[in-house]
Amino acid sequence: MADNCLTATTVSEQMLNRLRGKTLRIPDLWPLFKDWPRGRHQDYSSLREIFDDALKIYEKPKRDIIASAEPDVLAAEFWPEAKGKELSFLFCYVMWQGYLDEVLENLQNYDQAAADTFRQEVCKYVDGALGFGPVPYIKRGDPILSAFTEIANALKKHCPEDTLHRLSNAIHAYVHSTAEEYRCSRSGTVLTYQDYFELRKKTGGTAPLVVLAEYASRAPLPDSVATSPAWLSISDAVCVIVGLTNDLLSIKREMYDGSTLNAIATIFHDDPALSLDNVVARIVGDIESAVERVEEGEAELLRSTCTEDPKRAEDIRKVLRTLKQNCTGNLSWSLGTTRYGLEIATDGSVAIELGTKEQVVCLR
Repeated sequence: MADNCLTATTVSEQMLNRLRGKTLRIPDLWPLFKDWPRGRHQDYSSLREIFDDALKIYEKPKRDIIASAEPDVLAAEFWPEAKGKELSFLFCYVMWQGYLDEVLENLQNYDQAAADTFRQEVCKYVDGALGFGPVPYIKRGDPILSAFTEIANALKKHCPEDTLHRLSNAIHAYVHSTAEEYRCSRSGTVLTYQDYFELRKKTGGTAPLVVLAEYASRAPLPDSVATSPAWLSISDAVCVIVGLTNDLLSIKREMYDGSTLNAIATIFHDDPALSLDNVVARIVGDIESAVERVEEGEAELLRSTCTEDPKRAEDIRKVLRTLKQNCTGNLSWSLGTTRYGLEIATDGSVAIELGTKEQVVCLR
């Protein structure tokens, strides 16, 4: 990947300067998702209570960081049909992964070696909690981080070992990808769109959620399905959809943080002659292509299983329904969260003014 990077901080700053002052116009994204299901869980209020109780143990600065991500809303819209117990544990996982990201970011800003060590500790901790070895002690006795033990215990009651292995591998990939993301951001690296695309599918943290769709649907899939080319294409496509949707709608916040690790910035860097409207059109086209891949993969899997194993075909339908809800729930959360501060026009479009750093300070 390094061969395809420009690593001077000045290049990163020049890219941000080229974007500042422009207006990003994003069309209504809902038509891309056709008839995919969406909604908010009817027991959302119970998540809010859990969330409020969890926040009480933190001091105000840390509490504000967690609250700004609105993980309760995200979980309610990611899994609108999950059963009560499953929804609670899925919500706890969202909080765990989101807070882990904050811990890593804060730690590596002070000590990269310590952050790398902590990543190793977290991966060992996850493996132990999922039953693949002893559960090691994490020096940071943080209640949210240690909550993964409870999440893992719930998963082990309902998920076969194959599913747990896939979850472990996905979490490992996510945790270690944050180190690469940080190094690129710290050095001012501007990746090519292709290289960024591959990194984003891991750093977005969606791959573990793809595995958890089996738990949310109460429909664990055998490895023969979950490792098939069709399913791997579906999983990859869901990561693309969630990642690129967030890239479009979070650009103002990313610019405030001085980051060029965003699809808009990388495409703009790859082809400076493109207008911003054309950059958006390319990303929207990639989301649309990923939606098609999900539907094509679903059709292929159902063709091969409907007659041979109707029960398995029904499980595939259930998990695919959940994954589609993940995609639409992510869009709904992104459009509505105060974290991004978006205003939606009557036609469903969004216009984002890419102002100076001072003009977007309110996002913090």
